[in-house]
Amino acid sequence: PCHYSVIWPTRYGCPTNYSEEGDGIGSGWIFVFFIMLVASCYIGFGCAYNVVNRGMRVGMEAMPHIDQWRLLPEYVMEGINFTRGKVQELLGQKTGYEKVDGVEYQWG
Repeated sequence: PCHYSVIWPTRYGCPTNYSEEGDGIGSGWIFVFFIMLVASCYIGFGCAYNVVNRGMRVGMEAMPHIDQWRLLPEYVMEGINFTRGKVQELLGQKTGYEKVDGVEYQWG
C-alpha cells in the first residue's frame, strides 16, 4: 500500500499562528453583539413603554408581548412535531395522524 503525505500551506486551514488572523473580532461576534443589542433595546424600551404609557407594574408583566413569549415553547414543540411528521411521511413511515371521514385526527 502506498502512503501519500501532502503539505499545503495556507492561512485558511487550521490556524497554527493566531497572530496572522488579524487583531480584532470576527464578523460572527459582531452579529452576536448586534442581536444582543437589538434584544436589549426591544426589552428595555418595551418595558419602559408599558410602564409609562400603559400603567403596568415593573416586572415580568411589563415585558413586551409577554403572552406570546410564554407560548414560544409550545410553538417550538408543535413545529418540531410537524416537521418530524412530514419527514416520516416522506420516508414512508407511519405518522401519528389518521384520516377519519376525510378529517385528520391525531392519536397516541
